[in-house]
Amino acid sequence: MLWSEPGIFQLVFGLYLLVLVYLGVKDLKERTISNRVVIPATLAAIALAPWGIHEREYGLLPSIGLAALGWLFCVIWMGLAAYLSRGRLAGGDIKLAGLVGAMTAMPVAPAALGAGVIISGVYALVMVGPGSRKMFEEMPYGLGLSAGCCTLLLYVWLNRTVW
Repeated sequence: MLWSEPGIFQLVFGLYLLVLVYLGVKDLKERTISNRVVIPATLAAIALAPWGIHEREYGLLPSIGLAALGWLFCVIWMGLAAYLSRGRLAGGDIKLAGLVGAMTAMPVAPAALGAGVIISGVYALVMVGPGSRKMFEEMPYGLGLSAGCCTLLLYVWLNRTVW
């Protein structure tokens, strides 16, 4: 089933996971999300949408359109969150949310963004909760967004059936 016919689907998902892990770890260590990685990865995710999460469900143009709509959805919602947080959420986090939306496409993008927000919230509670020894000025939001998207992608990958 899943492993019987390696192809572009596995390659695309592997690329997605590699980029997300890299961005999440980099944000955790350096508190920065590189535009040199996020912007080309977003364009690649939109271009590779027909072989991504909705493989074989839609045609070429509808898949690209759904990936672009996923990007737009996540950018709008994270942009709104950044506006409401008064500078506590940076532009790199918004662009990473757009990448998450492009990778997962509509109608899965809201679930991926929600999973990332929940994971980030739990991480923040653990880091500032009772018993923590350090107080952080900045929380790496990219780690949670990346982990949420990776979780959703792995779920889709493992539950994929061959048509």
